[in-house]
Amino acid sequence: MSRTFDTFADALQFKATTVSKIDGDTFIDKTREKRTRLSTVSDLYMTEESPKKRGVKQEINRLLAWNKEDITSYPIISVEITDIVAWRDRCVSEGKALSTIYNSLNLLLPAFK
Repeated sequence: MSRTFDTFADALQFKATTVSKIDGDTFIDKTREKRTRLSTVSDLYMTEESPKKRGVKQEINRLLAWNKEDITSYPIISVEITDIVAWRDRCVSEGKALSTIYNSLNLLLPAFK
């Protein structure tokens, strides 16, 4: 882990805080989440989990539709609730059924667990 600081005191404070988090088991390395795009998680889910389900065809179609959305190009750690809300609102304004929107949103839950 590396960062740049304006002052040496800021760097020392960061070091002390980080070391205490690591020693206290509260440190969570989010490097993987910064590199992994939502589309990557969606593709992985599509190949590993969807085939185990009865509605595999519908689920894969929903995941393929998700992968066409701009939001899936974001690193998973960068996806915010406002992005999801904007997607939902757009779907509602397009006249999509609420059950369709709900089912599509439900597919994202495993990605964020």
